[in-house]
Amino acid sequence: MDNAVIHKSKIIRETIENSKNEFIPLSSRTNAIEEYFIQLEH
Repeated sequence: MDNAVIHKSKIIRETIENSKNEFIPLSSRTNAIEEYFIQLEH
């Protein structure tokens, strides 16, 4: 998850923890647009 304030509230954290989904850490390598921006910078 990102560092948005909404994602840090108690109800959201509990919902995420109780869900059956697996959340991977935020990474520019898993986000296609971030990879594009990296290429633009170089």
